[in-house]
Amino acid sequence: MSAPILNGQYLANRLRTDDIVAYYTMSDSLDSSSNGRVLTNNNGVTFVSGKVINAGNFVAASAQSLRRADAAFLLTTFTLACWVRIASKPGNEMNLMDRHTAVGTLGYALFWNNGPDQFALRIGDGSSFSDVTWNSSPSLNTWYFLVAWADDAARQFGISVDNGAPITASYVNTIADANLAFRLGEYGPGGSNLDGQLDEAAIWSRILTEDERTYLWNGGNGRTWPLY
Repeated sequence: MSAPILNGQYLANRLRTDDIVAYYTMSDSLDSSSNGRVLTNNNGVTFVSGKVINAGNFVAASAQSLRRADAAFLLTTFTLACWVRIASKPGNEMNLMDRHTAVGTLGYALFWNNGPDQFALRIGDGSSFSDVTWNSSPSLNTWYFLVAWADDAARQFGISVDNGAPITASYVNTIADANLAFRLGEYGPGGSNLDGQLDEAAIWSRILTEDERTYLWNGGNGRTWPLY
């Protein structure tokens, strides 16, 4: 893989950021990329010491979340990445990063699935959905690095945890293109808000390479913006 280019300059970090949609260091609700996609803080998400620097601390009982309605998040090919630390496991599915409406129409969601007790990526078309699921259960109060992606041209999606070999699968349903909001830590009807912490949450409008995932993982130490 050749050195990537940003603003006409070669970088040694082996990670392209020209296709980034938003990057949240989780020291606040601001978008650290140049795109300015600030999130609305619902019900008082706080920012505490996190995996890299600070993290968003979400309390499910207070229905805390971060949200933005923005057409730029309407993506059929994308990569989601974040660090997550779960404080409790409810009896319902718990969203980390997603795009859905208040009434439950889902485009995509990176979430914890209470049934198998595993992280998963879900693709939805408004009436049906497909999941690709990681193959082990997370421990409470432990940081995990999640990267999940969908490639609409190939109709394939995948998920990797802590830079492990990805689990991939095929999907047949399209990704809903309704007026959906991008959300961190919030779930629609029938699910639960996140109870725990998120750090370094980002979304790209392309698929990251294996080298790029490894770069973000950084031996388990993570990285923060500007990623070089």
